[in-house]
Amino acid sequence: MVNENNIIVSKKSLISFCSFIVSPIFSFIVVLFNIINRNKTSITLVSFIVGTISFAYVPFSSDDRTRHYERFFEISNLNSITDFVEYLNINSSVDFVVYYLMYLLSSVTSDPRWLFFICTTFTFYSFTYVYFKIENLFSLNRKWFVISFLLVLFSFPYIASFSGLRFSFATGFIVFGAYNLIILKNKLLSVLFFLLAIFSHFATLPVVLVCFTVYYFPKLNYRLLFYISLFFAFISAKQLLGIIALTPIGDSIYFFKVNDYLGSFDLLTHASENASTLKMILIFKKLWVYLLALYLFFNKGMNKRIEIMVLSILIFRNLFSGVPTVLSYYDCIALFMCAILLIDGIIKNKRKFIYPLIVFFALNFMMEIYKNRIIFIATNFQVENALSVSLFLKETPKPIKPQWK
Repeated sequence: MVNENNIIVSKKSLISFCSFIVSPIFSFIVVLFNIINRNKTSITLVSFIVGTISFAYVPFSSDDRTRHYERFFEISNLNSITDFVEYLNINSSVDFVVYYLMYLLSSVTSDPRWLFFICTTFTFYSFTYVYFKIENLFSLNRKWFVISFLLVLFSFPYIASFSGLRFSFATGFIVFGAYNLIILKNKLLSVLFFLLAIFSHFATLPVVLVCFTVYYFPKLNYRLLFYISLFFAFISAKQLLGIIALTPIGDSIYFFKVNDYLGSFDLLTHASENASTLKMILIFKKLWVYLLALYLFFNKGMNKRIEIMVLSILIFRNLFSGVPTVLSYYDCIALFMCAILLIDGIIKNKRKFIYPLIVFFALNFMMEIYKNRIIFIATNFQVENALSVSLFLKETPKPIKPQWK
């Protein structure tokens, strides 16, 4: 006998899937309704919707995405794998995974937007995969279940994925690697994910080292170390560079990359000097870890493995509190980790001081939309983006000239 609940779930999944096939971007309304009714297929489908928005994203001419377009076209003109390897050597590409993906894709399509679709979909899927694995998630009532999903939705690095690509793509491998190493204790599979992360973006190497520190030293007082790390907000980039120079990284090939980020002026700090709104946004983005510190102070008895996984990443992230540009990279990982910790707290009824953090996640998401409103309008409010056929078959739009220059 067929279970009636399974039929209902299947109908929800079918409706979500069909609406996505017809109109990926506008199907989000249907999919969101089914998520409220706890349809797992719809939650997974959000990954493809976000990937589609990334596909449709129209970058500024100054964005990293424009340079990735140029790289894609350069690679597509190479005649053999030998030429490709030589291309990597000439360009000193230590983090080459994305470029290998470009090479593979260029053999089947001339549209670089598919690269962003694949990478963004993968990263968002890594978020929802770990979210699904949280114990007793579906025991929550509708209100808290929706809030838990919104925390994941608001924690995703949209602009970094739509434009920057490499670090956000590496973030997906970090999420899978950390989950397999610290939660599942699967060292072999985690090493594979971590290697893919490092060779996607070099800046994930320290995060990998942090994860292995947690694996081998799980009994350290990570709460105390987290509280201590909050004081790194008062350490300058130059002082931090001096500290890193004393570590093994100081003698490695990666140090020149570290120096590129910490040795020169910080782009966001420089930009904020003449923009009071940006300065306020940067201050706001630093506040959430202090809100989390209060949350941890008032709530004990969290899932130990989840707690040390999250806190270890946050401790490392806090080291760069005085360098907003670098901080924005590691927040791609840290915000999601924080969301997982909060969701675990919600399930265990550890909800003291949780509302300020929920508000932060919502406001942070809205700020990202507001800051990038010109691109957001150009990307989503186009007639040809309404249907799948016209969206995926239209020519790659030319980058937009920045209006603030």
